[in-house]
Amino acid sequence: MAQSGALSVLTIATLRGGRNGADPPDALPEVQCVAAFNVDWYRATLARKRGGSDAINLTGGTNWTGTLSSMFRHVPGAIEGASELWAVDDEATPLVKRLTGGTSWANVTLDDNISGSAQEVNWCSFNGKLFMAYDSAVDRTHVWDPDVSKVRRMGLGVPPAPTGALAAGAVTDTRTYKVAWTRQVGGVTVRRSELSAALSQTMAAQQTTITRGTAPGEGETHWELYVASTDGIYVLLATTVIATTTAVDNNASLATFTTLAPTVGINTVFPSTRYLSTDGNRLLGAGSWETGVQNSRVWFTPVLGDNNIGDDERYVNSVSRKNYVDLNENDGGYITGLSLPLEGSIYVFKYRQIHKLVPTGELTTPYLPYLVSKTVGCIAHKTIQLGEDQNGHPCLYFMSAMGPYRIGDNGLERVGMDLDDLWAGMNLEATTVVAHAIWYNEQAKRQYWVWFASGTSNVPDSQAVFHSESGTPTAQGIRGGWSVYTGALASSRASCLFSSTLGATMSKALKPYVAQETANSMYKADTTATSDNTIPFQAYVVTRPYTLGGEAQRFTVHYPTLTAEVSSGVTITVTISRDYGLETKSGTVSLTAAGSETRVRRKAEGAALAGCQAVQFQIGDASAVANSWKLDRLMVPYDVEASA
Repeated sequence: MAQSGALSVLTIATLRGGRNGADPPDALPEVQCVAAFNVDWYRATLARKRGGSDAINLTGGTNWTGTLSSMFRHVPGAIEGASELWAVDDEATPLVKRLTGGTSWANVTLDDNISGSAQEVNWCSFNGKLFMAYDSAVDRTHVWDPDVSKVRRMGLGVPPAPTGALAAGAVTDTRTYKVAWTRQVGGVTVRRSELSAALSQTMAAQQTTITRGTAPGEGETHWELYVASTDGIYVLLATTVIATTTAVDNNASLATFTTLAPTVGINTVFPSTRYLSTDGNRLLGAGSWETGVQNSRVWFTPVLGDNNIGDDERYVNSVSRKNYVDLNENDGGYITGLSLPLEGSIYVFKYRQIHKLVPTGELTTPYLPYLVSKTVGCIAHKTIQLGEDQNGHPCLYFMSAMGPYRIGDNGLERVGMDLDDLWAGMNLEATTVVAHAIWYNEQAKRQYWVWFASGTSNVPDSQAVFHSESGTPTAQGIRGGWSVYTGALASSRASCLFSSTLGATMSKALKPYVAQETANSMYKADTTATSDNTIPFQAYVVTRPYTLGGEAQRFTVHYPTLTAEVSSGVTITVTISRDYGLETKSGTVSLTAAGSETRVRRKAEGAALAGCQAVQFQIGDASAVANSWKLDRLMVPYDVEASA
């Protein structure tokens, strides 16, 4: 359509306000759009097509045959370059493998197999070890111990009571005996169990041979024999290598033995917890896989250095000290998630409750609980992510039954109102995975990626991305900043961040890694690829309606001019829709440079319509195609027609 005369110009300079499907299209602010598929606004104003995904090599060790269902980045100690990628599949007996120091995976030996759902395996790096919470045949949390290169039970279990046999000797006394398992490394005790039940022996010019019970096979190297006379004060009588099953008491007096037994309860083993976290000095576990055990309790270890014997693998349950907090056991359901510390405090979530554990610095009461909300909670532990708000301040993102929320400088804030139309279709009854998420800060992108199950799907089949820098505080919560990702990337059962470059030294730069809803398949996302492992996807935005002639007049839209970054061989389609889809016209713009220019500014010829009362613009790919592009602005000439 020819353009002549003095025309008005509509300039669409930014859509960083993101998608808004909650409000009527006409009510959207200028910076928001009706649809934003597979785009972000990283160093772009109108839109940038998201990066593609590369398949990750999964060879090495036993082949995975099931769907990868849980993933984690483990950093042993503080050495980022030694980071490891862990994953587990959903076979009847789930297979766990780790990727470390290269590109080949290796099997991981577990003392106790995973008997529950693989997707419910939760992880925590602490003190150079990788702790794992999963359902097994024993009531214990587990840990990857690099010293023995396997996943074993935390701590050491309580020994059975010893047995004794009397013979002639030098003792006339009534004595009781208890034993403890220990593990020594280089002659130093690094783990100790609780004491066993007591054996009582009455001796008259006799000695007793004490026989330990069956060793548990939990890495113990020695066993300790404690003895008490009628005063009930237990002292260490002997430390014996585990291969020797007996020790003899023929000591007429116990006065020479001065090492007292440990306080009862200080070496209590961690139960089979569901969720794990750390404040940097302690390990915390919440919920339980066992029946009859508190499901609203948070257990925590003593701080490192408490007594330097298994501090990271035990909790204290003594008369004077209780290393656990109960949070309304019979109110609000079970615990559903546990955060990393935000400003020093740990947040504990139930389905419709939030509690805050505030550190006190006291030995006997390390945390004080405070109720944050009795209406908002978290639906999935793996959606809880530490991130940043629009000002770069730390905050905590998580998924509630009503969509995403966050906790930060302004307390509890709703984040996802602009996608209420999508959250309304979220399948909260999904039987496999309801949702999972990551906080993605590569090159300061500051994005919260969340996958969720929709409709009748039992696994996540939808993905939304929040760009925190574009979020705006309002009376309704945080508005703006959302886009929707589709294609192969959206169907993902698990996610985590891991090194962008794999090798003997893993890169510090991180990328999203996702376990596909396809057996034995993993992607690295947001790469320079222009497709998801050769599967192309379509990216575009749809603007709000514009009533350029006012409410009572029609207008004519002429060829729009698009400004965009040069991208050789890429064609952008601009489609004009009048009166909410009554009629459409399209034009194309080539982003191929004519010379040495870095940006193009070209008309979308063919995209013009007359007799409009309202117009919208769809800008981007005409169909799924492998390409990349970044768009700056769209300028649309128009003139108002004479009144009818």
